Amino acid sequence: MEKLVDKQLSDTGTSEEDAVQIKPQRIKLKLKPKSPFSLNVEFRQAVDYPVDLYYLMDLSKSMEDDKDKLAALGNLLATTMQNITSNFRLGFGSFVDKVVMPYVSTVPQKLKEPCTGCAPPYGFKNHMPLSLNTEEFERQVKAASVSGNLDAPEGGFDAIMQAIVCHVSHCHVLDGHLIVCQ
Repeated sequence: MEKLVDKQLSDTGTSEEDAVQIKPQRIKLKLKPKSPFSLNVEFRQAVDYPVDLYYLMDLSKSMEDDKDKLAALGNLLATTMQNITSNFRLGFGSFVDKVVMPYVSTVPQKLKEPCTGCAPPYGFKNHMPLSLNTEEFERQVKAASVSGNLDAPEGGFDAIMQAIVCHVSHCHVLDGHLIVCQ
């Protein structure tokens, strides 16, 4: 094993670039097949390190009561996170399911209104990019409409992939379901 980058741990850091929380940072390792190797690492959480929390929620009809609980949780979560860092951002996205069989009914009327009072189904929506505004989080969660799906298979991993790939602070939704990343 060769340590390529081995900076000392730091107690502070306001960005990923200047906080050193794990040591060593980069190694080069050559192993023989089936040979065990022990690697000792050191870790220390930097004070006031930025924390981003993007809450991705299933907004199918069966989750309607959970949506109401989440709306109230935003401010409590922000207050609690202030004990850890002053640099906390919160975001919100949702998914229902893939808009194809067998995930949702493809009967034309069910695509418009899958259940009484429900919005059309969609794969992923970015309702709120990462932000310091926790009151906006509560408003966005309350305003998000539930939809319907068939609940046998689940397509939530597509929404997780969209949230990761699109860097949710730079996502835009067109036509209710098409994701555009900058």
